[in-house]
Amino acid sequence: MASSSSSSSSTFLFRNSCTYTFTYILILTFSAPAKHALGYCYTSIISFGDSLADTGNLLRLLENSSSDQPPPFSLPPYGKTYFHRPTGRFSDGRLVIDFIGKTQHYLC
Repeated sequence: MASSSSSSSSTFLFRNSCTYTFTYILILTFSAPAKHALGYCYTSIISFGDSLADTGNLLRLLENSSSDQPPPFSLPPYGKTYFHRPTGRFSDGRLVIDFIGKTQHYLC
């Protein structure tokens, strides 16, 4: 009985989080042109997330480290394909947050 209760609870939480996420995306999609028309303009996006949205903050933390070796993700080939230079990201290209920023009309 206990596993059935916890299973239904986790299913409920998953459905709830999916519903909220979908609603948030819809609101962003339909409110973007209205915000742009009102003159709102943002130059940056702050993303709080996990490794799927990591854009190199670890490199900023390691700048003050006592090691004389640079971290491997600050050297080629990281960033070679899309940015054509090392970016400090763990990825070689753009991330989901980059695509969101490109499609939203209220970003400058």
